[in-house]
Amino acid sequence: MQSLSHASADYNRVEKAIKFLENHFSSQPGLKDIAAHIGLSEYHFQRLFSRWVGISPKRFLQFLNGTNFQIKVWEALIKIPFGAMVSYEDVAVQIGLPKAIRAVGTAVGKNPISFIIPCHRVIRKNAEFGSYGGGPARKKAILGWEAAHVGFHA
Repeated sequence: MQSLSHASADYNRVEKAIKFLENHFSSQPGLKDIAAHIGLSEYHFQRLFSRWVGISPKRFLQFLNGTNFQIKVWEALIKIPFGAMVSYEDVAVQIGLPKAIRAVGTAVGKNPISFIIPCHRVIRKNAEFGSYGGGPARKKAILGWEAAHVGFHA
């Protein structure tokens, strides 16, 4: 099992890589450039990033190229507090398009990095959980886990 200090160092490397990707996505940096930025070999960086993020750096970079509307929705999702739930309508209002509820639902469903962009925190206005890529039981489990741990993340 990985030690806490080693896990913390790995997390910091991944965070630094993600920030680099966000700041340089328009130039489409290669694996070599990203790995050099965080001080790892391409091989080790690829493994580390894929283990922590769940997708390759290349795939992550592609996802950063969502439509402007999708990115606007995903940015709104990132702002939903840990342990909280909002409706699709709430997200539509937050992005300034209150009548775009169905489009918001579609953008939420297209979220390629749910580990980072918490789409599980969005439910239907009538309090139904709605769809989730990992299945409704997983969505409920994640929401339950967050609700039980909300005090630890305040």
